[in-house]
Amino acid sequence: MDITLVGSRRRCRRVEGRPSLKVYNPIGMVHGAFAATLLDSASGCAVHSKVLSTQSYTTLELNTAYHKAITAEIGMMRAEGRMLAIGWGVASAEASLSDAGGRLYASATPTRLVMDRDTP
Repeated sequence: MDITLVGSRRRCRRVEGRPSLKVYNPIGMVHGAFAATLLDSASGCAVHSKVLSTQSYTTLELNTAYHKAITAEIGMMRAEGRMLAIGWGVASAEASLSDAGGRLYASATPTRLVMDRDTP
């Protein structure tokens, strides 16, 4: 599974990936973790663009909805993340996963813990 961040680290809101047979599950389609990884990464990039350089963040929860089955034949997929709110140590975002034609396959609403980085 190859995943590519589109844009700079500080301005990235989109992540792309191409599913392959390597990430199939026993029932003959791409495992949900492929979609969850892209969605978590894209929404994480959106959060990253808003936290201070002295802060870091981690995923507290990732609520994912799967709308269509994903197969290797779909080709390149794009996850786009958007910030919803940040404050009091928590950041909320959302992300959607679609194919080149814009068809929605999955969406997610993660919550992230925002904390100060330890500095030497």
